Amino acid sequence: TPGPGFVTKLSPDASQLLFSTYFPAPISAMAVDAAGNVYVTGTTEEPSFPTTAGLPAGPVGGILYIYAAFLTKISADGSRIVYSTRLSGDGKSCGSGSSCFESNRGASGVAVAVDPAGNAYVTGNTDITNLPSTPGAFLPGGPGPFVAKVNAAGTALVYLTYLSNTNLIFYPHSTPASTATALAVDAAGNAYLAGSTVDPQFPATPGAWQTTFDGPAPVYPYTPLPPTDCFVAKINPT
Repeated sequence: TPGPGFVTKLSPDASQLLFSTYFPAPISAMAVDAAGNVYVTGTTEEPSFPTTAGLPAGPVGGILYIYAAFLTKISADGSRIVYSTRLSGDGKSCGSGSSCFESNRGASGVAVAVDPAGNAYVTGNTDITNLPSTPGAFLPGGPGPFVAKVNAAGTALVYLTYLSNTNLIFYPHSTPASTATALAVDAAGNAYLAGSTVDPQFPATPGAWQTTFDGPAPVYPYTPLPPTDCFVAKINPT
């Protein structure tokens, strides 16, 4: 049915429209697997946005006005949703006495990838603290950039982890100090993230080219913010 998003498939020489479908939310990024299935991500605020069994169906809308990141797999012929999940929560880290407690909150998907085994990966950013992270995750709480992996069957999260959780309070808003912008995966299932940060505590590994934040630490009231560093991070398959 009509919606704010769409997916269109053209023949290799672009002479034919093979399928075209509306989608119930704006789409920020897309990936395609070897069989032609389409994976999309973005942001939704619609309670009717589809979810499927085994995957999180995070809250959206409501008094707190929650929005969610989504990851949806569309069949190669464009006729149906194979699986779909909403990633969101309701927790928010706010300063004392701040109207932030009653402000909007949520998560947005910004990039998606799929590995040769059919596992799908999504990265995004959130100002909420309680996305559905998985046992053994590198960082189970936020806010901040996150990455999630869905198994090839679309029946469960393999993992969901935050990458860093430093939070800056701009009344009435909660603003994570780091932002993910891009994602890639390799044949072994390692995920690679890129983005920017003003977080002196952002995780860095021994022997990395740059292990400490290069700019001045942000000082309350965080206006203006210092120049950001970029980051690249490799996440193992689990």
